[in-house]
Amino acid sequence: MASPFPLGHGYGYVLIPGVIVFLLLFILRPFDFGELSHSQSLVKAGIFGTITCASVFLHFFVGETFFPGIYNEENWNIKKEILTSILDIALIGFWNTLFLKIFQLESIPFGKLLWFIEINTFLIGLFPTMVIIIMKHNQLLKEQLALAQDMNDQLNTSDTADSIPVGESVVLTDENGNPELQLTTEDIRVIRSDGNYVDVFFQEADSISKRLLRNRIKNVLADLPQSQFFQCHKSYVVNLGSIQLVSGNARDLRLSIVGLEDQVPVSRARAAELKQVLKG
Repeated sequence: MASPFPLGHGYGYVLIPGVIVFLLLFILRPFDFGELSHSQSLVKAGIFGTITCASVFLHFFVGETFFPGIYNEENWNIKKEILTSILDIALIGFWNTLFLKIFQLESIPFGKLLWFIEINTFLIGLFPTMVIIIMKHNQLLKEQLALAQDMNDQLNTSDTADSIPVGESVVLTDENGNPELQLTTEDIRVIRSDGNYVDVFFQEADSISKRLLRNRIKNVLADLPQSQFFQCHKSYVVNLGSIQLVSGNARDLRLSIVGLEDQVPVSRARAAELKQVLKG
């Protein structure tokens, strides 16, 4: 249940629940839909489908805007996805009930109507929602593991490491251009962004040292040879020659770096580019 899972984004995440609700109501015609004409059921199913889309969008907009610590991609997992989906279903039932009462389409008291609609919304939506989440998780995990295996094969067969200049010296500066740290490129392992600062992890004697510089990661990357360093994530730049292993989960890829205990994340948007870089 703690398996990593991508946080839902994009039009599909909002539109798909609405389309499913529309199709279930229009095709299966539950409740009083069987008493409606074709055009009436089309309009009513469309309204409830639209309310579903709006509810899901509002939930994530409010959640990501006001509760960024909870709705955080790095910490999102399948348990949170399931709990969020359950909350979505409850909110959809609430907004549908509110719609019916505001436009006086039901004379039943609000509390009794809400209870009725919530029960039926869960009966209709809970099982397919859980099945979709599990299927999506398994499919994403399968794809990520296959991608990680491809990259590992490339690491084992490519000549990326052999083409990296050995002993090339670089000077890393602060935001004002003042020199702060002189290293050989082969000793730099990872550069991690921390707001207006960066942490530089580098090999020093037999251990890994860390140095904090006041500068932005894009400026530091500009001073490094592009053939050797790659920005795999908005907050991380890695030395390609230091990658030992690529592993994957349903959310993203992770890089094991020589000398570092913590793995480095690879954003989904940059995974394909990294694969091409490793391929040479």
